Amino acid sequence: MDRKLTRIDFAAIGHQDSWDKIHDFVSSIRKSDLVPLTIEEIKDTYKYIPPRKIFDVEISSTQKNCKSRGIYIETFISPDELKVRHFKKCIEKIKQAAEIAAANHAGVTALGGFTSIVLEGEMNLLNPGTLYTTGNTLTTAFIIKSVEKACEQKQINLKNSSVMILGSTGDIGSALSNYFSHKCQDLLLCARNELKLKKQQKALQPHQALSRIVEDPKKEASHANIIISVASSTDVISGIKPSIPQIVCDAGYPKNLGACEWHKDSLYYYGGMGIVEGGVKFSNQRSSSFYAFPMTNIIHGCLLEAIVLGFEKRFESYSYGKGNITLLKIKEILKIAEQHGVTIAPYFNHKGLCQTKVKQ
Repeated sequence: MDRKLTRIDFAAIGHQDSWDKIHDFVSSIRKSDLVPLTIEEIKDTYKYIPPRKIFDVEISSTQKNCKSRGIYIETFISPDELKVRHFKKCIEKIKQAAEIAAANHAGVTALGGFTSIVLEGEMNLLNPGTLYTTGNTLTTAFIIKSVEKACEQKQINLKNSSVMILGSTGDIGSALSNYFSHKCQDLLLCARNELKLKKQQKALQPHQALSRIVEDPKKEASHANIIISVASSTDVISGIKPSIPQIVCDAGYPKNLGACEWHKDSLYYYGGMGIVEGGVKFSNQRSSSFYAFPMTNIIHGCLLEAIVLGFEKRFESYSYGKGNITLLKIKEILKIAEQHGVTIAPYFNHKGLCQTKVKQ
């Protein structure tokens, strides 16, 4: 008699955003007696590695006896492949990863980072027997809450502020633009597609904020009170010379703004991140190269959405396609997450924890 497969709550599909992280990851899975590989040597073979499950993970809720169990699947999409010309190859790898999630009977599968961008509006390309979520709703919720908390602590009046959104026409960018257009004075829209920008600006005109398209991001960013980057581009923005203290939320994947020299009183942090108060257990040490954050139990919001749905045994495509993130869904997923002790992460960036702490 065949042993019945146990259904896991979630699967998380992702990729690495830098060669340094990949170097650490590859080093962790190679035998210790082997000669370490250089980054250049890894680059020669990494893109040929097929997707595979890397580790099992168990997430504990702060509610008694409530856990969410799942797996992490690495696509082995390299940072150099996060461009339009590699879409076809990326899609094939994501489809292979999705098949692994289906074979493991995942209740819901999260598409993390670039994988969700490739498949916005193209869910039919994946295994129809599995439910998927981009995780963009909880990520949006974490960004909004972190910005509003930062405004309180920095004593910045959001109502009188200029908010600049890099990547404003994407799924998360659109949701943020719609939200902050009711909250701020000026909304600066920045994206690559001019036609989409014009359409977005027109749709936001009836709202409170004066919405306008940004032609020179570096120049405009120097004067914005709040900058939120959710751009999916691998292009790094540098050369911004701010004249005022700012709140800078770098929520893109990969990060876009780390090379800038911000005002000494600015708050520059990685946005869209959450922390699990109940604890996280991994099946092996490979996870350390994926989650090298200044505090334990910090996880990307896109992956946490599937984990939170797993707590509730709500196996559904909570975030899907593009343009379906509503204020009602933002409030709902944030409330569910907080009930299980999943909240916004402390402010941190590539240098470590920021001095300003998040008030939960």
